[in-house]
Amino acid sequence: MSQSVARMVAFSRSSVARAQNTLTKALYLKRISKLLEDEPEQVIKQFEELRQTFVKLDNFRILIVGELAKLKNPVSAWKVFTYNRPFVRLGGNQILSLISGKDQC
Repeated sequence: MSQSVARMVAFSRSSVARAQNTLTKALYLKRISKLLEDEPEQVIKQFEELRQTFVKLDNFRILIVGELAKLKNPVSAWKVFTYNRPFVRLGGNQILSLISGKDQC
Protein backbone atom coordinates (compact mmCIF):
# COMPACT_ATOMS: atom_id res chain seq x y z
CA MET A 1 0.00 0.00 0.00
CA SER A 2 2.83 2.40 0.80
CA GLN A 3 4.28 1.78 -2.68
CA SER A 4 0.95 2.72 -4.24
CA VAL A 5 0.84 5.95 -2.28
CA ALA A 6 4.45 6.71 -3.21
CA ARG A 7 3.67 6.19 -6.91
CA MET A 8 0.63 8.45 -6.67
CA VAL A 9 2.85 11.20 -5.27
CA ALA A 10 5.87 10.59 -7.50
CA PHE A 11 4.22 10.33 -10.93
CA SER A 12 2.10 12.82 -12.85
CA ARG A 13 -1.62 12.21 -13.43
CA SER A 14 -0.99 11.35 -17.09
CA SER A 15 1.79 8.80 -16.46
CA VAL A 16 1.36 5.10 -17.26
CA ALA A 17 2.83 4.12 -13.89
CA ARG A 18 0.13 6.07 -12.09
CA ALA A 19 -2.63 4.75 -14.37
CA GLN A 20 -1.60 1.18 -13.50
CA ASN A 21 -1.54 1.92 -9.78
CA THR A 22 -3.87 -0.06 -7.51
CA LEU A 23 -5.33 3.09 -5.99
CA THR A 24 -6.13 4.50 -9.43
CA LYS A 25 -7.80 1.24 -10.45
CA ALA A 26 -9.86 1.22 -7.25
CA LEU A 27 -11.06 4.77 -7.90
CA TYR A 28 -11.86 3.93 -11.53
CA LEU A 29 -13.82 0.80 -10.56
CA LYS A 30 -15.83 2.74 -7.96
CA ARG A 31 -16.74 5.34 -10.57
CA ILE A 32 -17.70 2.70 -13.14
CA SER A 33 -19.75 0.81 -10.54
CA LYS A 34 -21.71 3.95 -9.62
CA LEU A 35 -22.19 4.87 -13.27
CA LEU A 36 -23.44 1.34 -14.00
CA GLU A 37 -26.10 1.76 -11.34
CA ASP A 38 -27.12 5.26 -12.46
CA GLU A 39 -26.58 5.24 -16.23
CA PRO A 40 -25.78 1.79 -17.64
CA GLU A 41 -26.27 2.96 -21.23
CA GLN A 42 -23.51 5.55 -20.76
CA VAL A 43 -21.07 2.82 -19.66
CA ILE A 44 -21.99 0.69 -22.66
CA LYS A 45 -21.49 3.70 -24.93
CA GLN A 46 -18.05 4.40 -23.45
CA PHE A 47 -16.92 0.79 -23.79
CA GLU A 48 -18.22 0.65 -27.35
CA GLU A 49 -16.22 3.80 -28.15
CA LEU A 50 -13.14 2.19 -26.61
CA ARG A 51 -13.71 -1.02 -28.59
CA GLN A 52 -14.10 0.91 -31.84
CA THR A 53 -10.77 2.63 -31.19
CA PHE A 54 -8.99 -0.66 -30.53
CA VAL A 55 -10.29 -2.53 -33.56
CA LYS A 56 -9.27 0.06 -36.17
CA LEU A 57 -6.83 -1.55 -38.58
CA ASP A 58 -4.72 1.61 -38.50
CA ASN A 59 -4.06 0.97 -34.79
CA PHE A 60 -2.57 -2.48 -35.36
CA ARG A 61 1.18 -3.05 -35.52
CA ILE A 62 2.79 -6.33 -36.47
CA LEU A 63 6.32 -7.33 -35.57
CA ILE A 64 7.84 -10.17 -37.53
CA VAL A 65 10.94 -11.79 -36.15
CA GLY A 66 12.72 -14.31 -38.34
CA GLU A 67 14.59 -14.78 -41.57
CA LEU A 68 11.98 -13.61 -44.05
CA ALA A 69 14.48 -13.83 -46.90
CA LYS A 70 14.34 -17.62 -46.58
CA LEU A 71 10.58 -17.72 -47.13
CA LYS A 72 9.10 -18.11 -50.58
CA ASN A 73 7.08 -14.95 -51.38
CA PRO A 74 7.21 -13.49 -47.86
CA VAL A 75 5.56 -10.22 -48.89
CA SER A 76 2.57 -11.58 -50.80
CA ALA A 77 1.26 -13.32 -47.67
CA TRP A 78 0.56 -9.88 -46.21
CA LYS A 79 -1.36 -8.46 -49.19
CA VAL A 80 -4.65 -9.22 -47.49
CA PHE A 81 -3.75 -6.77 -44.71
CA THR A 82 -2.57 -4.03 -47.05
CA TYR A 83 -5.64 -3.64 -49.25
CA ASN A 84 -5.76 0.10 -50.11
CA ARG A 85 -2.72 0.64 -47.83
CA PRO A 86 0.30 0.07 -50.07
CA PHE A 87 2.89 1.82 -47.86
CA VAL A 88 3.72 1.79 -44.18
CA ARG A 89 6.05 4.38 -42.64
CA LEU A 90 8.73 2.70 -40.57
CA GLY A 91 10.39 5.83 -39.24
CA GLY A 92 12.44 8.64 -40.64
CA ASN A 93 12.44 8.56 -44.45
CA GLN A 94 12.38 4.78 -44.69
CA ILE A 95 9.16 3.47 -46.21
CA LEU A 96 8.47 -0.19 -46.90
CA SER A 97 6.18 -1.10 -49.74
CA LEU A 98 4.26 -4.11 -48.53
CA ILE A 99 2.83 -4.74 -51.98
CA SER A 100 6.09 -4.79 -53.95
CA GLY A 101 8.38 -5.83 -51.11
CA LYS A 102 10.94 -3.14 -51.92
CA ASP A 103 12.30 -0.34 -49.78
CA GLN A 104 11.71 3.14 -51.13
CA CYS A 105 13.01 6.48 -49.87
